[in-house]
Amino acid sequence: MAQRIFFGAIAISIVFGLFSADAHLSSLPAFSGTLFDRGSFLPLALALVSTMAVAELANMCRAIGSHPNQNWASVSCVALILAPWFSAAGLLGDGPTNLEAVHLQYFLIAIAFVGGGFVALRNKDVTTGLSDVASTWLLIIYGGVLPSFLVVMRCDSALPGPVGAWSVLCIIIVCKVSDIGAYFTGSFVGRTPLIPHVSPKKSVEGTLGGIMVSALVSFALFKIHSATLLYTNVSMNASLADKQLFHLHQITSLYIRMNGTQALIFGVVMSIVGQLGDLLESVFKRSAKVKDSAHLVPGFGGILDMVDSPFAVAPIAWFLLTRWWQVL
Repeated sequence: MAQRIFFGAIAISIVFGLFSADAHLSSLPAFSGTLFDRGSFLPLALALVSTMAVAELANMCRAIGSHPNQNWASVSCVALILAPWFSAAGLLGDGPTNLEAVHLQYFLIAIAFVGGGFVALRNKDVTTGLSDVASTWLLIIYGGVLPSFLVVMRCDSALPGPVGAWSVLCIIIVCKVSDIGAYFTGSFVGRTPLIPHVSPKKSVEGTLGGIMVSALVSFALFKIHSATLLYTNVSMNASLADKQLFHLHQITSLYIRMNGTQALIFGVVMSIVGQLGDLLESVFKRSAKVKDSAHLVPGFGGILDMVDSPFAVAPIAWFLLTRWWQVL
């Protein structure tokens, strides 16, 4: 557990630093109206993380006899993740939610799928052709389509400058604290197995603990945003305390139009979907007969072990926040 806490703290510091740098760069007047106004480090980092996750998932597919085209899947995933960023800058449509940009995303998905079939034609042995193409499509959906929704929210014109970066960070925080809550609750009071044939260590008590922690953290972020409404802007001569409150208000920008009930529901939904994403990856690992997707981070495993829940919640968060509640 000590090892998990140590490396978890390092990972949190890296992620927060990445989002801070992305938010700071987009707030500089020199980048107003440019590509960097809608993102910089975040889309690029997500593209890198996606290719690493694709590599790990491809290895699991090979362990069960499938042979996905990893190179084609990686290129497709990078294109799907970066397209909303370029669209936001007016390079590919007027914005990531503009109809033209949405059609572009559909086109890229279609090309990725059709291309995944064509590259399979190069294989002289097509006895596993069906599973090879299917696994290539799986890599594209899991590593490209799902996380692209995070970039859409980061680059949306309704979330100008650093607001988009902080909003995506809040989504990830609410999602990942569920993992922490489930882990500690399950470790101390877990008694009832959840789905033992998929993940023997997960318990019903841990699942409920994760949901409760996500809901409470989401509500706490909502209250912080409400309590700092007076600090929508500060001058250069403001006190350190005022500047810190201003930053807290910016970081919790996701909750600008939410009410308390929505904040609680958001936490519950993010936890449930995130834990489903974690269980789905457990299915992949059980099928491939591996404990972790890789051995990159001690105590955590591979990249896929860390992004399984954020990738799963991305489209649900986008739909909930921008289409159903329309709070972004």
